[in-house]
Order: sequence, then C-alpha cells, then structure tokens
Amino acid sequence: LEEGMQKGLEEGRQEGIVSGVELEKKNIAQSMKKKGFDISLIMELTGLTKEKILSI
Repeated sequence: LEEGMQKGLEEGRQEGIVSGVELEKKNIAQSMKKKGFDISLIMELTGLTKEKILSI
C-alpha cells in the first residue's frame, strides 16, 4: 500500500512539473507576441504549435 502511495505521489509531482513548464511556455509566448515577435520564432523558441500561440 505504501509503495503504491509513493508511486502516486511521484507521478503527481511529474504531472505538476510538466503542467508548470507548459504554463511558462505559454507565458513566454504571450509576452513575445505582445512585443511583436514573429510567430515562427516563437514556435521555434517555445516548442508550441502555431495554433496554441495564436489562441493565447
């Protein structure tokens, strides 16, 4: 039981890290977009798709 709980906690941490990284990418893309950076450059630097960038 304890091993299962430990595994669940670790998976939760990993999901939280991934979620935080995605949020930060979106924040960076939003800032770059406001400053007039080209969409293709934002895509290259953040790894986000054109659709995600345009929806921000």
